[in-house]
Amino acid sequence: MMNGPFFRNYSSQQPSHSSRSVPVQRTQQKPSPKVISVPVHFVSSDQPPTTISMLKDSAAIKIQKVFRGFAVRKSVKKIDSIRHEVTEIERRINNIEVVNLIRGDARERLRVNETLMALLFKLDSIRGVDSGVRDLRKAVTKKAIALQEKVDSIAIAKPDHQTLDSHSPEETDIDNVCTSTSDQVITKATNSVDEIVNHLEAVDRVEAAGVIGEVECMETGPAVNSSEFDDVHKQSYGKENREILGSLMDDNEQMMRLMKQISERNEMQTRIINDLSRRVEQLEKAEKLRKKRARVPCRRRMRDKEMICIWFLGGPFCGRPLFTSQRKLSYNGLDITFSPYNEYWREMRKIFTIHLFSPKRIQSIRYVREDEVSSAMKLIHDLALSCEKVNLSEMMKNVTSNIMMRVSFGKKYQDGNERNKVLGLLNKLQAHLVDLYVSDIWPGLPFVGLVDRLMGKTNRLEKCFRDLDSFYQQLIDERLNTQKQKSFEEDEDDAINILLQLVKNKLFNLTHDHIKAMLMDVLVAGTDTSAATVVWAMTSLIKNPNVMRKAQQEVRNVIGNNGEIDEDGLSKLSYLKAVIKETLRLYPPAPLLVPRETREDTIIHGYKIKQKSLVYINAWAIGRDPKSWDNPEEFNPERFLGGCDIDFKGNDFELIPFGAGRRICPGMSVGVVIVELLLANLLYWFDWGLPDGTTKEDIDFDAMSGITMHKRNELCLLAHVCS
Repeated sequence: MMNGPFFRNYSSQQPSHSSRSVPVQRTQQKPSPKVISVPVHFVSSDQPPTTISMLKDSAAIKIQKVFRGFAVRKSVKKIDSIRHEVTEIERRINNIEVVNLIRGDARERLRVNETLMALLFKLDSIRGVDSGVRDLRKAVTKKAIALQEKVDSIAIAKPDHQTLDSHSPEETDIDNVCTSTSDQVITKATNSVDEIVNHLEAVDRVEAAGVIGEVECMETGPAVNSSEFDDVHKQSYGKENREILGSLMDDNEQMMRLMKQISERNEMQTRIINDLSRRVEQLEKAEKLRKKRARVPCRRRMRDKEMICIWFLGGPFCGRPLFTSQRKLSYNGLDITFSPYNEYWREMRKIFTIHLFSPKRIQSIRYVREDEVSSAMKLIHDLALSCEKVNLSEMMKNVTSNIMMRVSFGKKYQDGNERNKVLGLLNKLQAHLVDLYVSDIWPGLPFVGLVDRLMGKTNRLEKCFRDLDSFYQQLIDERLNTQKQKSFEEDEDDAINILLQLVKNKLFNLTHDHIKAMLMDVLVAGTDTSAATVVWAMTSLIKNPNVMRKAQQEVRNVIGNNGEIDEDGLSKLSYLKAVIKETLRLYPPAPLLVPRETREDTIIHGYKIKQKSLVYINAWAIGRDPKSWDNPEEFNPERFLGGCDIDFKGNDFELIPFGAGRRICPGMSVGVVIVELLLANLLYWFDWGLPDGTTKEDIDFDAMSGITMHKRNELCLLAHVCS
């Protein structure tokens, strides 16, 4: 376990270097450009402005203009993506089949309107930092509203008389009555119109006959008086026409009332659908919570869960203590692991989560992981054919170190001496990080650092720091020399290149010391934790043959005879993921995590905790708590199957091997992928057994001391090639 002081008041000076190198905040990481922090220097009113202050002010204004341009381009890109979505919806609406569907199905009409409304909300959330952006947003908004009106006009063209399955019987009867009545009224109105047309045609015929008769009378005898004919015409047809027109007006009014009722019914159907959707969502959440509490035997509610949430998610416990060795090796807290919780730490975390370990970046280095794992499997295959023992502890360290070196430095150490030298530096680094110094126990006593110097600890720490610093500087110089010969895009996409490009673009205020401190985090956290997890998993599987048999059967059934395991098929291995979760529960890579420090006075359950108090979170004990787990000492991956959704991503405080809250490990996703890929290949290609003269009882679970919990005795097994 970790060596170090226990709970106490710890007061040390904050590193002065971090306050000087707070990087400029980048608007690219904000959802909307709000406030941009720019270091503007003001000049006192009683002193004349100097040339330096004027230059600083002009530089600040230029920076503001540059960031404003970034914000405009980002807003235009967002609006352009929304415009493409609106254009796609318009293309669909213009399709005849979609028009008929909207006309005949109220649900489809509601779905299209909700999609357009969501796009309008997105447009409304984009701030108009420029007149061009505002005009573009107005144009897209106008187009989306026009599409909504077009959908409504399509629906009005032919009212929807279909009833929904979710309606009650009373609502169904009302809909049927309204539909039948409206059909009768429309038929009656049509017949009335036909009658009026027939009458008008008859009137035309009569008038035509009257004209002809008048002409004949003029030729044969005296003319017929036209006024008498009009009186006869009015008497014969006027009364009947008035009756028909009155009936038609009454039918028209009745039809308008029915149309109004149908419109109200459609609105009521829309409200019912929305209410049912909300109720279904609530029922799904309630059912999920019920299964979580009642059907999962491995999980019980923790009594002090609120307290743990405050520890991890709240501000008072987000600080980090800086011991003597950690301060020295992290370049006075310039890394992300040991940096105090402040604005500088937030900027460093952005670099890790967005540039170094983003999902796109993790996918881009997939070929590195698969290549190194494939090389390791070939080496184990050769050892299996020669019936030699496989030292899995050493093998896994070599694989993970090769992966992280290629990811970080862009190079692989083929020479065994060079690789051993690098691994030796990492082992010394681990030992110094957990070493106990007298100046950490009594930091306020005078001449206390002299005791550490007399004991030789200070000199050993200085030598280790110099060796690591020269190693980091050599890598940076090699990369800088390479960039002089070819552009950055032609280089391999490694961590040093990414950090140097950030320095070149001046997006962050980084120096070579910042890059060295971050490289230390990547090497230590990425190499030891993944290797230790794979070794503990294989140790547990060799002690439980039934579990290993189930895991091998799943991997071989899913992969089949393809002969190749890639990361695309890992998502289908549910039992293998359960094995890894159970391994992380029993043997977390960092059993005490990284120590924390209170940033202010706080009270938890009546206990007063002072500022600068040192706090250790025992993840090893939390994973074996009988209040949270049934049979906590038993290796049982089935506890994570059958509806149990406990995960190690920081949301479930019963399982926190990578921490939780703001200080959770930013490289967790990379480490988990490496462990899954290694373990799947080991179980797919080989059958594992114990060396001659060794039994299951001889396998121990003793651990070494350090931040990472390694197996004390190396795990050596016999591999048999699977036929």
